Amino acid sequence: MSETTYQEFFEQILQSTPVCLCACLLHEETNKILAINKNAVKFFNMAENKIIGKELPQLFKKSNVLFPNDEKQVSFDDTVKNFSIEHRNFLYFTKKIQNSTAAAANEPLITLFWLEMPHQKNERYELLLHDFEVILDSIHDGIWIINGNGITLYANKALKRIAGINSRDVIGKHVTVPMIQGKFTNCVTLDALAQKKIVTQFDDYSNGKHCLNTSTPILDENGNVQKVIALIRDMTEYDDLHKKVVDAEQTLKQYKGEFKKDEKNSKYIGSSKTFQNCLEQLKKVAKSNSSVLLLGETGTGKSIAASFIHENSARKDKPFIAINCAAIAETLIDAEFFGYEKGAFTNADPAGKKGYFEQADKGTLLLDEIGELPLPMQAKLLHVLDNYGFYRVGGTSLVNIDVRIIAATNKPLEELVKRKEFREDLFYRLHILNVNIPPLRQRQEDIPELAKSFLADACKHLNTIKSFAPKTLLILSSYTWPGNVRELRGAVEYLAAMTEGNIIRPCDLHPYVFPEKQTENANTSVINVNDKPLEEAIFELEYSMIKETLIQEGSTYKAAKKLGISQSTVVRKAKHLGIKISD
Repeated sequence: MSETTYQEFFEQILQSTPVCLCACLLHEETNKILAINKNAVKFFNMAENKIIGKELPQLFKKSNVLFPNDEKQVSFDDTVKNFSIEHRNFLYFTKKIQNSTAAAANEPLITLFWLEMPHQKNERYELLLHDFEVILDSIHDGIWIINGNGITLYANKALKRIAGINSRDVIGKHVTVPMIQGKFTNCVTLDALAQKKIVTQFDDYSNGKHCLNTSTPILDENGNVQKVIALIRDMTEYDDLHKKVVDAEQTLKQYKGEFKKDEKNSKYIGSSKTFQNCLEQLKKVAKSNSSVLLLGETGTGKSIAASFIHENSARKDKPFIAINCAAIAETLIDAEFFGYEKGAFTNADPAGKKGYFEQADKGTLLLDEIGELPLPMQAKLLHVLDNYGFYRVGGTSLVNIDVRIIAATNKPLEELVKRKEFREDLFYRLHILNVNIPPLRQRQEDIPELAKSFLADACKHLNTIKSFAPKTLLILSSYTWPGNVRELRGAVEYLAAMTEGNIIRPCDLHPYVFPEKQTENANTSVINVNDKPLEEAIFELEYSMIKETLIQEGSTYKAAKKLGISQSTVVRKAKHLGIKISD
C-alpha cells in the first residue's frame, strides 16, 4: 500500500478520535510509522516526510516504557499507560486494527495515541519547599513576608510565641487587617514597602510584648517592590536573656578557678591611659628599695598603690604593715611605732609588745596620712630612716630593723614644710621616689569597670545577683566623684543593698550623690551611638525621647500621641527606664 493510501486509511480511523491527541499508524512487525496526524508532527518538530518510514525507537529513543522487552515490541493490551521524556509526562494507549474491510487490514497494523500531561511539581521541588518552611519555622525571631500589594504570604511559628499571631489568621490577608484588629500598633512592613528601603522601628503587640521590627524590601530589576521581609525580635525576651547572661557570668566567676586570680587583681582595675601610666610608675618604683612618697587626693587608692608596690617588690613574701598616722593618739605613737617592754607603763601588756616597725621587719611599712604625724615623732622617724635604730618604750637595747617605708598623704607637704608644720629634712628623705595617684575624674572611662567590680563584691557578701542598666553606668561615669574611688565603692555598696530589683536603674541613684540637675544634664546630652552595644544605644535613645517628651507635653497621654504609641506603653516604658511620671 502506498503512503497516500495509508494516510487516507488512517484519516478514516481518526474521524472518531479526539482532536487533542497525537496519533500515528504503525506496522506491528517493523514498528515503522506509516501515517501520522498533525498533532504528532508538531510534537516531533520534524517534517512529515522525515517521520514516515522511521521506527519508533528512533523517535522515542529515550523512552524505555514503550519498548520494555528484548524484542522491542509495544504492548497491545488497549490499557492506558504512561511514559516520560526529559521530565515531560505522557499518557498513551495502542489499538490493533482488526476486522476491517480496508485493504490495509490484511497487514498487521496498530494505532498509537498519546497526550502530554500538564507539568506538575516534582518531588525535589516539594522537598525543597518543605525544608524551606521548616528552616523559617525553626528561627527564633518572628518572620513576616508580604508581597508588593501588602498581602501576607508567610508568617513563621515564632510569631505565635512573640505576638500571639497564628499564620493561618493572616496569610492571604492584607497586613493592615491584624493592625486594625489591635494586634500591633505600627505597620513597619508597609513603611518599608512605601519607602523602598530598610525600615527599623519598635512595635508593641497586644500581648504586651515590645519588639524591634526590621523590614527589608526585595526589589526587581525595575526597582519595584516584589516582597517585604520583616524580622521581628522580642526585646522583652532580650531583656530577660540579658539578665540570665549576667547571672550566668557572675555564677561562672564564682566557680571558675580564674576567680581567685580576678579577686587578687580586682584592687587594680582600670584600662585608661592615665591609670596604666600610674601602674607603670608603681612597677618601676617597686624594683627599688628606697623610700616612696605617694601623693593624691583622699580616696584615690594610695593604700592600694602601696600594696601594689609591695606585691611587685623583692619583699613580697615578707610582712606588709599599714598604719594610719592620724588614727593614733599622740601619747601612744611611740609605743605603737616602736613597741614597749613589760611594765613600761600602767595597763601595758605584761609580756611587752612589738611595735609596727618590728612587725614589718624585712618587709614594707606604710605610713598613711604622714602629714598628720606630730613634729617630735617626725624627728624619731627620720632617725630610724637614717638606719640608727630605735629603743622600745622602757627599753635599753637598741633595735635594728630592715624595713622599707612607703609614706602617703593627701596634703601638700611642700606647703606644710614652708609653714614649719612638717620637717624639711624628713620631706627630702621621703621624697626620693614619689608617685601621684590620679583622681577618679581624670580617668572616668574606668568608672564602669570599677562599679561592676564593686557591685560583684557587694553582691557576693549580700548573697544576691544584680547588674547596672547601661544608662546608670552612663550617669555614674559623668559624676565628678570628689571622694574618688572610696566614694564610688560606698555608692555601689549602697545601691547593692537598697535597690529592690535585679537591675540598678537611674531612678535608684541616691539624690544626694546625684542631684537632679546633674542627672538631667546626663539625660539630655547628645547621644552618640558609635561604638556602643545595641542594647545600650536603644536604652539611651528611648530614655532620652520619652523623658524629654514627658517634660514638654506634661502628661503621658499627650506624650503618647506625640511619640505615636499608646499611653499604656509610655507608662510601661517610663517605669522600665526609671523615669518618674506625675500622671
